[in-house]
Amino acid sequence: MGRQGVRLDWAEVPASVRRTVDDMLGAPVVSTTQVSGGFSPGPAVRAELADGRVVFVKAAGSSLNPDTPAMHRREAMVLRTLPPAIPAPRLLCVVDDGDWVALAIEWVDGRNPDAECADDVLRLIAVLERLAADTRGTDIAGIGSFADVHSGVYGHWVTLAEEPAAGLDEWSRRHLDLLAELDRAVPDATAGDHLVHADVRTDNVLLTDNHGDVLVDWPAASIGAPWIDLIGLLPALHLDGGPPPAEAFSASELGRRADVQAVDVLVAAIAGYFTRKALLPPPPGLPTVRAFQAAQGAIARAWAAQRLGLR
Repeated sequence: MGRQGVRLDWAEVPASVRRTVDDMLGAPVVSTTQVSGGFSPGPAVRAELADGRVVFVKAAGSSLNPDTPAMHRREAMVLRTLPPAIPAPRLLCVVDDGDWVALAIEWVDGRNPDAECADDVLRLIAVLERLAADTRGTDIAGIGSFADVHSGVYGHWVTLAEEPAAGLDEWSRRHLDLLAELDRAVPDATAGDHLVHADVRTDNVLLTDNHGDVLVDWPAASIGAPWIDLIGLLPALHLDGGPPPAEAFSASELGRRADVQAVDVLVAAIAGYFTRKALLPPPPGLPTVRAFQAAQGAIARAWAAQRLGLR
């Protein structure tokens, strides 16, 4: 299922930014093809250079969406500091004029997993298991804990308990007090010493012919419990036609080793995030995101209800 925002073409990026990208890469961009997936309103393109190389380039200015340039800056910081063993593409250059930010990143010749293909799902989850195994004890300066970096992911049930929103579903209203209590436990429940991508979806994973599968789009990276990425992935995976979250989670080593109560906390919190966000007006330049969040919210609430025994 495609989830594509309304994107600019590379030719619509300010000429000064495009020229600087050309200079830093050592060859001009001669043709581009939009890459599908994601929500960014700026261009995200496969760029062919005059010398025959191919790179991935994305860019955004504050006029498109006020938050996207900061996300690009953070992704550049993360990519610069990731250890070589991490399944991620290399950062080639950054252009930042104070408004527009453009990143040129190594092109990975791969494809997104098919959520309806059992083998692809196994490979996708294997990437997360490898990330967790290779990053235990990670200490990357400036990345921060999951709870600190993603304070906006939790606390939504608390907010809804204090100010119930119009359109809130009946199940959520009935269990708000318990859900808010779980929400408050997220910082302790998600603490850990593993690198977390924190935005894993099928369109952020590339499967390659040589099985050098990688995660792309790293601005949300943080440090936390090893199973965080798996929980964050599964509602979207099911929405795309993959297995139910409970089934996929219990089939993974990450899921089987996870602390049950800690998992309950994060599943509930993510359900709250999608539930409340879906009731808000769409952010500038991202008209499709609320429908996607509403669909994920329904899946996450059903998973939380199953885990917590809440009818």
